[in-house]
Amino acid sequence: MIKFRVHPGNSKFLQLIHTDTELELQQIEVSFRRKSKAAKFDPRVKKGFWDGYFNYFEKNCVPIGLWDKVVGLKKFGLDVQIEGLNDLFNLEMTNDLVKSHLIETLAVLQERTGKIPYDYQIEAITNILKWVFCSEELATSAGKTLILYLIISYLNNTGFLNKILIVVPNTNLVIQTAEEFIAYGANEFGLKIKMIYGGQDENIGDANIIIGTYQSLTKKDANFFKDVNAITIDECFHPDSLVSMSDGSQKKISEISIGEKVLTRNEINNNIKYGEVDFVYENLSQNQMYQLETIDGRILKVTGNHKVFTKRGWIQVENLTLDDEIYEI
Repeated sequence: MIKFRVHPGNSKFLQLIHTDTELELQQIEVSFRRKSKAAKFDPRVKKGFWDGYFNYFEKNCVPIGLWDKVVGLKKFGLDVQIEGLNDLFNLEMTNDLVKSHLIETLAVLQERTGKIPYDYQIEAITNILKWVFCSEELATSAGKTLILYLIISYLNNTGFLNKILIVVPNTNLVIQTAEEFIAYGANEFGLKIKMIYGGQDENIGDANIIIGTYQSLTKKDANFFKDVNAITIDECFHPDSLVSMSDGSQKKISEISIGEKVLTRNEINNNIKYGEVDFVYENLSQNQMYQLETIDGRILKVTGNHKVFTKRGWIQVENLTLDDEIYEI
């Protein structure tokens, strides 16, 4: 028997309180040790300072977000119990409950933009609010900004919103995200937005939504983040993804340099302009890639867990068949 409990002094962790055998303990240690995908590139590994492994089981504790992996120990034939886990989740959360707390928010959204959330978007919101310590996988063009706005609105409407930090790769996305939230009706519900990027007044004041770039936020001390109780980070694209340049050509993301100008579009007003690249990020993760070729000869390189929209609905690339048709968005 393996017993964990929600740590009585810190609910961010599960604490191991009992194992019957040494073998059970060894299985826990092995199961929560993972090698970094970027280990071979890490200078600490090359110099022998680090073995490249992350240990998620330390001082008899596992991060609360890995609760499902603790339950997953049952696949090894182990009897596992977690005390107090159900108290952390909103198990009564349903789509109807979510919508009931967003009635005015959705009315303003529709009046201002004509948007009505799709069922899958409401379902995504419900899952995040229900399971709390989870990751939500959403396909490109699934409307993640709208989903995030509605989650923030739900927390605000139910009195649970403190401050949320939204981290994005560049200044254009800081401004664009803020503009979209305002267009959705954020100001009508007491949602106050503060943008953090170079050259701006960075006093947060009473703002409860903070949107900033990586490079600006890394300069802040711990006190800057003390009232933040939720963080969301914008996604990255594959290095082979093509971006339209100011001269009309297309370039791979991996080949773009700081100072070059790329085509950008504001999804609210559809204005198109060229924005200057002020920062370049490199993602060293080595996920398995798939190459899709369409009938008209176009090539798309994408990770296997990426979803595309087909006649069957949203399907992960690794589950596509030759009979599937991919819709353009």
